[in-house]
Amino acid sequence: MLVAALHLNDDGTVHLNDHPPGHERYTQMWKDLADMKAAGVRVSVMVGGAAKGTFTNWTGTSTPTARSCAT
Repeated sequence: MLVAALHLNDDGTVHLNDHPPGHERYTQMWKDLADMKAAGVRVSVMVGGAAKGTFTNWTGTSTPTARSCAT
């Protein structure tokens, strides 16, 4: 299961799409993902997406590399 997309913002906040990961809109999703993980499903999160700045805030450069993406 892939959860997308986690954005690293200029102000130091993290958003899952347009809201903080702890926002109430994600409560059921986190419960469902925990159940899936307990059942043996691999759960991953995609960092990046269309929001500008994620790679710069993560790596210090606006150009993602294989090394930074594998971290």
